[in-house]
Amino acid sequence: MKKNMTVVLVTLVFLASCVSVPNPKGTNDTLLVGRVQLVAKNYQKYGSACVNGTHYSQIVIELRSVKEDKIYRLISSGKQGLIYKSRLKEGLYQIQLFEYINHGSNGAWAKITTLPTYNNSIEIVKGKINNLGLIEWNADADVGKYYELNRGYEETMAICVENKYTKYWSKNEWINIEFN
Repeated sequence: MKKNMTVVLVTLVFLASCVSVPNPKGTNDTLLVGRVQLVAKNYQKYGSACVNGTHYSQIVIELRSVKEDKIYRLISSGKQGLIYKSRLKEGLYQIQLFEYINHGSNGAWAKITTLPTYNNSIEIVKGKINNLGLIEWNADADVGKYYELNRGYEETMAICVENKYTKYWSKNEWINIEFN
């Protein structure tokens, strides 16, 4: 019985780490795709939890649609830190926050948040695969927090195509979008 529970648990953890980009609803559907990486250092440890290190998954990015005044939460996954959201309406979006929470044992947790104040707007184009590229979020408790945007477009596209994350989106054109 214990062995079966272990197999079930390992299978669930594996499936939770897989990336599954939803299929498009039609040729005019829109997909936002990108990658995010957090490098954090010099932060305090809370019990068994700490944010220090290089992280790719479980990073939250909140996007706000300016037109709809609606918040969308994107959570990175996998070894490449892939983020995606389909069915976004065309228009201007702003990043509201970057957030990472590390849950340790016995209920311990550590959290880091950045509220972007510059270069935080993007324009989503309908019917396209809107490629954010790589967002590099750096946080040093002794120095401060900053982020670098719009890098690694080709690598992001190659990861999506190679792993067949976007196989059902092959009719949609890829465009690189920049933050303003």
